[in-house]
Amino acid sequence: MADMRDCHRHILQAFMSCPVLGPTDIKKMFENACEQHGEEHEWRRLGEYVNTINRNIKPLNMEIKKSFSEDNGASCYILVNTRESKFMQSASDFTENELEFIKKIVENIVESESGTIGKIAMYNLTLTDRLPKAITKSNVKNVIDKLITQKWLLNTADKSVALDTRAVLELDGYIREQFPDSVNLCDICRHLCIRGQSCDCGIKLHVHCAVKYFRTKDNTRCPSKDCGANWPYLLPAAIAAPTQGSQAVQSQGNQDRDDEESQQSQRSTSRSNRKRRR
Repeated sequence: MADMRDCHRHILQAFMSCPVLGPTDIKKMFENACEQHGEEHEWRRLGEYVNTINRNIKPLNMEIKKSFSEDNGASCYILVNTRESKFMQSASDFTENELEFIKKIVENIVESESGTIGKIAMYNLTLTDRLPKAITKSNVKNVIDKLITQKWLLNTADKSVALDTRAVLELDGYIREQFPDSVNLCDICRHLCIRGQSCDCGIKLHVHCAVKYFRTKDNTRCPSKDCGANWPYLLPAAIAAPTQGSQAVQSQGNQDRDDEESQQSQRSTSRSNRKRRR
């Protein structure tokens, strides 16, 4: 980590303490880090700091990534584990039995039309799905509360539970591999779309992506060239716009997106071939 200064270490430590930082949080943390270590605070250079940190932590299978809330498109920055060999690698404070229960939650959310699960349904998973060991109702509550606190899950407006941005980002490979028939990619950003708006033709969009897309169009028709049907949803009048901080890291993310998607496709094909050989 020769090219990392104290300011970089300060930023990394902040992510180690809180793996998910929204635009307001990261701006405040970046300002504090620069002031504390005598570096000039230039907000546009945030991306440079993040890229330097990522080069150094890549051998540890870790990376700071930028993502967006499926609710409103608000940007956030997440320290994720990039190793694909184990489910929720960075969630070391759950037992194996609890992780099996969490897998059932993820499965039911991903395979549902709404991309959510009701809380009663989550409790019922312990009755209808076999787990290695019995799990008590109080333990279920503790697991759910911990998942929400650690930003793996979130409460929705209709009092259901959905995958939070951290889960959608870090479990991307797991979800694509385990649920290939249920996975949808947003037709605009080409990222996983667990909750969004769907056309009868199969196209699915994040709500915030739909707002940005249709904002530049004269009509609200399905983006698919083979469809063109009227988009059957009302769109929110306002959606969170990208902050200056998100733009600082976005340029590097855009350059890497095509390579990342190509690598994911190759990994998926490799896994399918291995399964067929078995």
